[in-house]
Amino acid sequence: TLTDLNSMAAELDVYAKFNQKDLHIHPQSENINARLLLLEKKWNTDHTAVPLSLTLSPTPIFAEVDGYYLDRAVDNLVRNAFRHANHRVHVYVQSEPEKLCVYVENDGAPVPMKDRQRIFEPFVRLDESRARDTGGTGLGLAITAQIAKAHGGNIEVDDGDLGGARFVIQLPWTLK
Repeated sequence: TLTDLNSMAAELDVYAKFNQKDLHIHPQSENINARLLLLEKKWNTDHTAVPLSLTLSPTPIFAEVDGYYLDRAVDNLVRNAFRHANHRVHVYVQSEPEKLCVYVENDGAPVPMKDRQRIFEPFVRLDESRARDTGGTGLGLAITAQIAKAHGGNIEVDDGDLGGARFVIQLPWTLK
């Protein structure tokens, strides 16, 4: 449909701008707990079939991030988690002296070890049998990786405690 084509064109534009270093982030002090709470309301409204749990730090965590792009990165991960979850998605935050970690995991199938780097490349879709209307453009994880990198961080995937994939966005951070 025209809406799908417009969405794909917008994703391609963002990906290309990050790749060409034409898209700049604008970090400012943001309360990470507050941002995730706002996103949680959206996720639980949009995806009521699979419950989402959110665990925040007991005290507010302020970090220098571009809130719009950090939200977009975490939202990409949560949407993927909903798509692959059987019964549960969990988002949580941990802060260490030199890094801030936002985790997104589900109870679906883990990402095979051989694909854990490849999934952050553009247009990679592990399940090629899925239709485009349920599988997205194949740019979400590539854009999420670019957002993490633009913040001076990275993204990784491993096996989560729920049995499925666990993605972590790691950002540089100073304990205050």
